[in-house]
Amino acid sequence: MTANNDNSDKNLTVPVAAAIEKKSGLSIVWLLPAIAVLVALWLVYKSIINAGEEIIIEFPWGADIKAHETELIFEGLTMGVVKSVMLKEDLRGVKVAVEVNKKAAMALQHDTVFWLVEPEVSLSRIAGLETLVSGKYITFQLGDVTGKLKADALRELKPKKFHYLALAEAPPKPEYMGGINLVLSSDQASSLEKGTPILFQKINVGMVEKTRLADDGNSVLVDIYIKEEYKHLVNTDTRFWRVGGLQIGGGLGNIKINMESFQTLLIGGITFSKPNETNGGKPVNAGDAFELFEDKAAAMDRGVAIELVFNTGEAVSEGTVIKYLGQTIGEVNTVTLSDDLTTLTARAVLTKGGNRIARKDSVFWLVKPELGLAKTRNLETLVTGQYIAVSPGKGEKTHHFVASLNSPLEKAKSTGLNLVLQATTLGSIREGVALTYRNIEVGKVKGYELGPDASQVLIYVNIDERYRQLIHDNTRFWNASGIGLDVGLFSGAKIRTGSLESMLEGGIALATPNQDQMGELAKEGAVFPLAAEVNEEWLSWQPKIDIPPAE
Repeated sequence: MTANNDNSDKNLTVPVAAAIEKKSGLSIVWLLPAIAVLVALWLVYKSIINAGEEIIIEFPWGADIKAHETELIFEGLTMGVVKSVMLKEDLRGVKVAVEVNKKAAMALQHDTVFWLVEPEVSLSRIAGLETLVSGKYITFQLGDVTGKLKADALRELKPKKFHYLALAEAPPKPEYMGGINLVLSSDQASSLEKGTPILFQKINVGMVEKTRLADDGNSVLVDIYIKEEYKHLVNTDTRFWRVGGLQIGGGLGNIKINMESFQTLLIGGITFSKPNETNGGKPVNAGDAFELFEDKAAAMDRGVAIELVFNTGEAVSEGTVIKYLGQTIGEVNTVTLSDDLTTLTARAVLTKGGNRIARKDSVFWLVKPELGLAKTRNLETLVTGQYIAVSPGKGEKTHHFVASLNSPLEKAKSTGLNLVLQATTLGSIREGVALTYRNIEVGKVKGYELGPDASQVLIYVNIDERYRQLIHDNTRFWNASGIGLDVGLFSGAKIRTGSLESMLEGGIALATPNQDQMGELAKEGAVFPLAAEVNEEWLSWQPKIDIPPAE
């Protein structure tokens, strides 16, 4: 037992005290926290250095404007984000806090404007469709003063304003972006809306920016934009008018259909006059106002205004054109009825030759279709519509005319003999009625009017040149219209008729006595009485008068 214990004591190791050595400096354990602190400080510094400006924008409503989602976008680039949305103190709209990137902070000037971009879909315009996916966003536009600065000066700008009232819609394009903004005035907006094209020679040169009611409420103002490359086409004498739909004109043999474009057929449009159609206008300034006319005819009216008085039996109406030698020289704008309901006053504008036609001796009359068994005239007016014809006169200038019932006598004819017949009543005599000698037509009625004292009717006739030898001082004229009936106690009844044409349309017959009684040849403008009926003696006259052969 004793021996074993001795061996155990010998194998037991005596512990030795550890030696502890002290080292100087920081431990690596603290290195990572130190680096984290440095990175955090750097990030704070960078955030301070690169921090944008916070602005407040007031909107009338806050629909779809969301904090940390709705972005501030300019020219397709994100320039900021909405930080918060809050109600205004008066509960009328919202205040939106937006953090603007430092690079875009120079745009925060007094003339900067902001608005919310929303999708637009119409016949004339499709815009903002990207917002259907990405949501609505806020954008802005530099004002004219800021936008005109050069690049270096623009970069040096410091923010000057931090509170804005948002616009309800995009504003007109500023001058610094080129082009020019003008204002058109019209009685009504009609189909005009934002995006409606402005056309020149059927090329799109601009667009309608917006329509608005004038301050007095009596007219509509249309803000338009003309692109930079086309603004030289507009000057102070330019005329603007509406286009759109189909325009159909012409006659039976020449029907014309005009359409500006398929777009204007659907939504309409605006066009304007060529520079060479103007009278040397001057360059325009932004914001200049022009009248917007309904059509080209109204826009190009630069003529003379006149008044034409018709009796109520004449169906003259607004839009009735005035023609001379087949050419349209004017148009009726308004028609009013007199207080006593007996006359119509047509107010018209002569757009061609107005100063030469608006003369005291000029004669106006209504041309309308005439249908009859013996005479049919002016059938083209069934398609083109009746019109007002004019025979230009001389004399002093005047703007008031009494329209004639028929075309006037053709003055100064190169051939034929012009005479005047006097009658107590017109009867069935009309313009174009034939004058006959032995039932052969030798002339026509050219016109008629009341005499100076209204006691008789003056009928103007023209005898064909070939037959002028028939007319002498003692030639007799009578109304050969209808059927004559003579009844005698012993002679019985006699029925006397002229030609079928004179029975239907009326007519004038003439006879010249025999050589010893006929007198001298009638002179130009000679006056003869028109008898209501024939004298039997006249029918017995058989003078021999040489008639030139027909050519």
